[in-house]
Amino acid sequence: MKAADEARDLGALNQAEMKLFLAGPRRPLESVDERLRALFLDMNATSMGSDFDSAPTDDLDPPAVERLGEISAPTLVVVGDEDVAPVLDATELLMEQVRSARKAVIQDAAHLPNLEHPEEFNRVVLDFLLS
Repeated sequence: MKAADEARDLGALNQAEMKLFLAGPRRPLESVDERLRALFLDMNATSMGSDFDSAPTDDLDPPAVERLGEISAPTLVVVGDEDVAPVLDATELLMEQVRSARKAVIQDAAHLPNLEHPEEFNRVVLDFLLS
């Protein structure tokens, strides 16, 4: 991803991001339905056209990560078991810091469990909302 980004090769970057975020670091890309791969490439290409560099970057004081304990609303954290390590680490941080947090792990899914397993994702979210 870094090489494609530095070369400003958006096609190669889109493909690399698909491998990392859709398949995850351990699964082969071919394990993900071809229709989802096409959908990812389309959605991600649209996102790549966004001007993130000019977005406001107001620094919070204290940083949001230091204020997670202030969250009192019921919180659902949904994660795919095949997501990248930093996301899995952030999930654990949320579970430790947000008192009301519940975690749902969707098996055989990377960063987009809602796309890979929409029925299970919807069931998990609806069960949470109705509880």
